[in-house]
Amino acid sequence: MKNFIEQVNLENNIIFKAKTSMLDIAKPLLNFHITHFSYQVSLSDGSIGYITTHPEFTKFSISQKYYKKTLHASPQAYPSGWLLAKTISPLKELLSHAKKYYQLNHWIIFINKQHSSCEFFYFASRLKDEGAINIYLNNLKKLDVFCQTFKERAKTLILKAETDAIRYHKTPPQTDKIIQTLHSAEKSLLTENDPIRNMTPREYECINYLCQGYTAKEIGKEIGISPRTVEKHVQHLKEKLNCKNQKKLIAELLQLSAGDL
Repeated sequence: MKNFIEQVNLENNIIFKAKTSMLDIAKPLLNFHITHFSYQVSLSDGSIGYITTHPEFTKFSISQKYYKKTLHASPQAYPSGWLLAKTISPLKELLSHAKKYYQLNHWIIFINKQHSSCEFFYFASRLKDEGAINIYLNNLKKLDVFCQTFKERAKTLILKAETDAIRYHKTPPQTDKIIQTLHSAEKSLLTENDPIRNMTPREYECINYLCQGYTAKEIGKEIGISPRTVEKHVQHLKEKLNCKNQKKLIAELLQLSAGDL
């Protein structure tokens, strides 16, 4: 039986145990001055699974009962898309403390609604000026690619996060207000018809190496599959993006800004 939030020993939860692995997986984000990354999954039974690069901040947030003002509702209540956290007024106090005590600024949230759950990907930067926002906006598709490849790399951590998921006694009172804000701010850039959204995790991995000039043999060695399987993924990518050859495929991927995360 999943524990209620007030009963959880966070040091024994995957929230703390995953820190080293999360920091390693999040290293590519440093290219965008992003120093914080968290993954949250809201499950159909009302529980929340969570893993993060900064479990100390999570522990502080729970101790201050900020969970009463954050994203905890039925998975189907949320829209898919992205938004800047500063646009959600109930989060203002939490974001202020994140900045003051943990030097975490300029949060952006990606939301991926699924059939029986909803995933949240949180990014934050140590940059103090608004330049961080411009970096996000210029690299939205790259961040979305990171979210998808993260799910592949962190499968074991995510499963453990679901096992260690935390329950809430009831839906926090601010949730309805937050949901309204999310729907009014919902962005259409990353829609279900976007070619980036329609790629599999393996295809995302192939993108990463393909656009760096790796051959099928080299890609296969990096991600642990055969060169022939890599070639099949590349062929699927050509079909999805209507590209006749690999040269045009790479050009299209680079144009989609998904090539060099």
